[in-house]
Order: sequence, then structure tokens, then C-alpha cells
Amino acid sequence: MRPEDLRSVSGLPSVKLYFYPTPDAVTRLCLRNENVRGISVLGPSAGTGNMVRQLLAAGAKVTAAEIDPGRAV
Repeated sequence: MRPEDLRSVSGLPSVKLYFYPTPDAVTRLCLRNENVRGISVLGPSAGTGNMVRQLLAAGAKVTAAEIDPGRAV
């Protein structure tokens, strides 16, 4: 199956799968006052892994998935 084959809930084609990357600065701001060391985090739509990398660097245990092979790293 290719991402182009997927359809949204409305039945309309989801060719681009609507990708909204989280800027690194936003993730840093979110993690600034949080201790995620040792916490399990699920990233069900990981995109290019911007948040995943920062969560791992902060010590979180991350399980991530990305359906678009062009974005998965």
C-alpha cells in the first residue's frame, strides 16, 4: 500500500497526508520544564522525527511510526 492509496474519513483522497512539522523551538519550549527521562512516549505520526530526536535526547523512551516512507527516518 502506498500513502496515495489512503483515504480520509470523508472518503476524499489524502494524497499529501497533511504534514505539519513541529518546529524545534516549539518542542524545546514544551520540554523546557518537563522531565521526560524514562517516560514512554508514543509518536503515532512521527513525520521526519523532529520531536522524536529531542525526546530521545531528553531521555524519553520513544516508540514512533510514520506511514509515509518518504518522511520516515
